[in-house]
Parts: sequence; structure tokens; C-alpha cells
Amino acid sequence: MVAERKAIWVQTDGTIFLKTDHKEAKIVQPFLSQFAQLVKTPSTIHIYKLSPFSVWYALEQGVTMKEIIDFLESFSDGVLPVALLEKLEFWNERNGKLELRNIDGKGPCLYSYQSGLLNTLFDGKETEILPMEDGEMFPISIKERGSIKQFLMTQEYPVIDRLGVEQGTPLAVQLKNSVSLRPYQKEAVQSFVDPKGVYEGNGFIILPCGSGKTIVGLGVMNEIKEDTLILVPNDTSLQQWYKELMEKTSLEASQIGIYTSEKKRSEISYHHYVSDVDLPQQERGAGISPLWVISRQVLGISHL
Repeated sequence: MVAERKAIWVQTDGTIFLKTDHKEAKIVQPFLSQFAQLVKTPSTIHIYKLSPFSVWYALEQGVTMKEIIDFLESFSDGVLPVALLEKLEFWNERNGKLELRNIDGKGPCLYSYQSGLLNTLFDGKETEILPMEDGEMFPISIKERGSIKQFLMTQEYPVIDRLGVEQGTPLAVQLKNSVSLRPYQKEAVQSFVDPKGVYEGNGFIILPCGSGKTIVGLGVMNEIKEDTLILVPNDTSLQQWYKELMEKTSLEASQIGIYTSEKKRSEISYHHYVSDVDLPQQERGAGISPLWVISRQVLGISHL
């Protein structure tokens, strides 16, 4: 008698194929999506990808590595590749060692729970590293927050960011009554606005093409109701955002500033994945635009 095939197939590189017509697919998909990113949805096969980012996010949410491995072993056809198991254990070992936090009398600091780790990662910081009861730390400038996290990602060390965010200027924005978010879009909005286990001010919403990420963004704006900077990769996306803002929210054109290589208007501005927003001096801090949309062609590009 031939054994029944299972719901997923796992490759050495972390690619996972989910058979959506399998009888266990509805059981498998919800947990699988917690630690693997959906990348393609062709026909009856959905393709997911394990990455250090997706796994670290799951661990931060409270999922354990044992739960991930036990799940994959239970629902996967064949034996899990040894190289993949080693990779998962490596990611698990690197997790939870570093965090950014405010310390009384020191301000923003990079904290390590492993003594000697900061000295290994940061040359020239020996004199700044201070021993602590359960590890070590050194003070940082708040401007270094992003660059430090980027650097540590290149070293394959995730950082828990507990520095939080500042309150934004209130923005009276409301979704129109005709706009209705789908259940998974509502879930995405809530995961960003009121995350479980993730500290305020961090995170990404990752959804496949065609899933309505713009609508999710509008949903986040509707919940936060604060001044907003929207970053887009090209002018086509800029125009899509402008159209959606006008059609689906209570905002008026005078509240939306656009800043591109061809068009500058002081209301809302669309910004194309930039590392350091540098608006013209006459527009910066002028209190004109609650929402900025800025074009990548105008400012220096950095994929964060």
C-alpha cells in the first residue's frame, strides 16, 4: 500500500511547496505563514520561503524553534534536509542576543546578553563598552539606530528594537464607508498597529502581489491617524497611491503633497525607499503637508 503524500515539500534552500488541494492544507497554512514568507501562488501549489528574517520574526512572536522543526517534520514529504536543519539551528542560536534599549543615565544603547560579543562585532568600541549584570552595552546616537541594525543584519544578528517611536502630529483621516478590508487585510493592519510580542515602532507587512498592500496601508493610516510619509519605488506607484487616497479616504487634494523629479507640490509627498529624507529647506518643518509622497528619482535610494 502506497503511503499518502503529505501537504508540504521542503527543499534544502528553504523553499517550501504547499499543496493547497491537500486535505490538511487548511491546517498547515496558518502556522506555516507565521515563519515562512509566501512568494508565489501558482494554481494549486503555493510557494513559501524560509529566511532568517521570517524565522526571527516568528521567534520574536513566541514561536519556538522546536515547534517549527516539529511542524515541518510532521507535515513534510520525506526527511528534512540536514543542511536546512543546521541553518535553522544557526538562526536560532543568533536570536535574542542583541537589543536596542534606553538605559537610565545612558540614553539609547546597544545591549548584548553575551559578554564579548560587542567587542567582536564593533572594532574600536572597546573603551565604550560597559559591563552589565547580565551582559554588556555601549551608548549610541539615535541617528545610528537604522545603520546599526542594518550592519548587524549583514553579520546575521537580529536586533530587538525597544527604543519605541515618537507620537506623530494628528491627522484627521477616515476610510470612506464604501471601503471594506478583507479579513487578511484587517489582520495585517492589526498586526502592525497592535503587534503581539513585537515592540512598538518596528516591523514589515509582507504580502504577495495582488493582495492589496495599498489598501492595508490606508487601513494603517485610518487606525494611527497621524502625519504620514509614503515611500514608493516609481511614479506609477505614486499615482496609484494618490488615486487610492483620493477615492478611498476623507483626505482632500490640498492635504496631499507630491514630490518627484518632475512635480513638487507642498501637501502629501511620496518617497521612494530613501535612507535619509532631505526635503527642501522651505518645505521642511513648514507644517504644510500632513502626508508626503516622494519619488525615488529625487532622493538617495537605500533598500532598508
